[in-house]
Formats: sequence, C-alpha cells, structure tokens
Amino acid sequence: MEILAENRFVISRDEFVEARLALSRENTAGAYKKLGLVLLLLVAVLAGGSLLLGMSGFSVAMELLLLGFMALWLTVLFPRSSAKTAYKALVRKNGAEPERITRFYEDHLEIEGPGVRASLGYEQVVQIKRTKHLLLLFTDEKGGVLLRPEAFTKGDESLVRQLIEAGQNTG
Repeated sequence: MEILAENRFVISRDEFVEARLALSRENTAGAYKKLGLVLLLLVAVLAGGSLLLGMSGFSVAMELLLLGFMALWLTVLFPRSSAKTAYKALVRKNGAEPERITRFYEDHLEIEGPGVRASLGYEQVVQIKRTKHLLLLFTDEKGGVLLRPEAFTKGDESLVRQLIEAGQNTG
C-alpha cells in the first residue's frame, strides 16, 4: 500500500506537555465546568455562612483565596506537572526523546515510535485541532495523534485533512 503522507519528528518535552494539556482540556472540559459550578456554589455558601457567623471580611477573603488556589492547582498546575512527569518517564523508559512516525495511507494511518505501533481508521478521528506548535488528531477513544505541521517528509497537512474527511464520509 502506498504511503500518501508521512510525518516524522522527535517529540520534545514542551510539545509533549502542549499535546497532553490540549488532550486533557478536550476530554475534561465538561467535568471542569461542573467542578467550577460546584466550587462557585461552595464559595457562595462558605462566604455567606462565614459572614452570617460574624467572621471578619479578612477571614472570608482568605477562604476565597484558598479555594481559588485549589481551583488553579487542579486545572493548571497539576495537569502541567503531571504531563512533565509522564514525559520524563517516557524518556527514561526509551533512553532518549521519543521519535514519532505517522504514515497516512488511503484508508488509515499508522503510528510508530518507541513502544508504540498502532493503526487507526480515519473514521476514528473525531476532531482535528491545531495548537501553538502541533496538529492533533483526537480519536473516538479519547486519545490523540501528535503531528508537527512542518515535519512532513511526504505530503502535507491539507492532504492529511482531505484523507481524514474522505475516510469519515465513507466510514
């Protein structure tokens, strides 16, 4: 079977973190909205109760600051730290920064890298998203395929988009 496009690059830590955060945001957007509403309700109840009990405005402000920090940690700091730790483990496991090769055929794509070999039908790609440095293909299994737009050794981004759209229409 003829390779129509190929994307080959070594994944840097920054690219891995960027992709992991984008994937996390995509998969947890609904949960974060619900969590935000619960935290907002909790803040209102806590602040109202504290003021009714005669606590000072400073104490209420400290409670709000603590809850704000918890929300920041949960939505920004923890995911970034977790992604960096996962990248370190990946590099340690492989002994070097991982190279990712993605080949595109008429009816599917194949991903190859250290410890990774997978094949996906284009109908499994549910969304294509560009981040600052990457092109991400989100799958129906809540996973993602990383591509660097300028790292095509054959074909290009527009060809990949055409293949995926054609595959989704027939799948």
